[in-house]
Amino acid sequence: MTRHAAKGARVGIRVRRALKSRPLRGAATIVAGAAGAQILLAGSIPILSRLFTPTEFGVFSVALSIIVSLGAIGALRYEAAIPIPRERSEALDIVRLGGICILCVLLIGTGVSLLWSAEIASLLNVPMLAESLWLVPACGALLSGYQLLNQLAIRDQRYTATARRPLYTALGTVSFQIGLGSLGVGFSGLLFAYGFGQFIGLISLIVGTGVLARSTSCRPANRTRIKNAARRFIRFPALSAPSALLNVLSLQLPVVVISVLYGAQESGYLGMTQRALGFPIALVGVAVGQVYLGEISRLLREEPHRAINVFTRTSRTLAVLGVVTAVPVLWIGPWLFSNVLGDTWSRSGLFAQAMAVALACQLLASPLSSTLTVLQRQGLLLALDVMRLTLTTGSMIALSLAGASAISVVWGLSLSSAVTYLAYWYYSDKSIRSHVARELDAPSGVIDHAC
Repeated sequence: MTRHAAKGARVGIRVRRALKSRPLRGAATIVAGAAGAQILLAGSIPILSRLFTPTEFGVFSVALSIIVSLGAIGALRYEAAIPIPRERSEALDIVRLGGICILCVLLIGTGVSLLWSAEIASLLNVPMLAESLWLVPACGALLSGYQLLNQLAIRDQRYTATARRPLYTALGTVSFQIGLGSLGVGFSGLLFAYGFGQFIGLISLIVGTGVLARSTSCRPANRTRIKNAARRFIRFPALSAPSALLNVLSLQLPVVVISVLYGAQESGYLGMTQRALGFPIALVGVAVGQVYLGEISRLLREEPHRAINVFTRTSRTLAVLGVVTAVPVLWIGPWLFSNVLGDTWSRSGLFAQAMAVALACQLLASPLSSTLTVLQRQGLLLALDVMRLTLTTGSMIALSLAGASAISVVWGLSLSSAVTYLAYWYYSDKSIRSHVARELDAPSGVIDHAC
């Protein structure tokens, strides 16, 4: 047998073993579900762009930014602790604790939105949002509820139910948005349809996992055990929740800042740009990120000497994908948006040109940033999150105060985002090299040259 044939045989054996691995099959199922949902959402953009105006989409984009931010911390990050306990009954105590947190956030958010809806909408420069602001905390609670139950489903290895949820959510959201848009409902139709899609997805997850049915066979809820769970995992709301909020704000806040500074129409153009450019990021991030996370976690445990090669090879692949994706947007962005979305959205093409630099860097850095999580560099991640939020928001406000146009401000957002994404990649690379050097008890320079 030749060397190439032997190598091919070994690869075939590894592939067959991988296909028999339930976690890997589960990851592939989840990736397929997420990819299907993204394709469905992407296909709806040319229709929605002709049913809703940039101003209506801008109001929805501001509301969505608040929803996603609330959804990220609704359970105070207790959902991240669900896989930790050995006993499922303890995990259910965490689920109940997270549910209580979500309910509290929902009640507080609803009260605030009802009492000060006009003031909040005026502050955000979107007066139209006042009449529907009460829907925002409800949608955030649905999103938090999904994240909570999704962790329990993954713990129970209910991968099919987890994969179906984004498909059902996307189908419910898109169908209602198109239906309500055809009736001329306006931006509230976008918001209501989003909430309906989250509700459908959450119900499908509950039914698919049998969470309620299985929980009845476990010991009933107990206030003392829930309090013990809250104390035991207090680091999650104390440390993980602020980090998660900073992370999501750095992504969601630009739309809000543009709305405050330039109005709902400009935020609509940016929101559409982010939605359109977000699909390649979501597809590549989910597909490559899941595979890379599983592989790098295994290598750091079992074969650390190979970890740097995998990081470098993945970096090169992602860099090529970033350039291939960003160059057409940078070259023909306005023409592309005008022809696909309609002449009304040609300005979004100018925004897309500006964001192309950040797009390429995000495609490189986002899937690889999980390296810092695997290496337990949470402190470094938090510092990078703070830097990204400060640099991106600060650059936008500074340019606006200097009298720059909305397009110039978006260019500033793109370049500052690119810098921060490159910082994520740099520290991921530096951290993995330092870790492997310590594991092998060799100087970093030896490993650098070996790669």
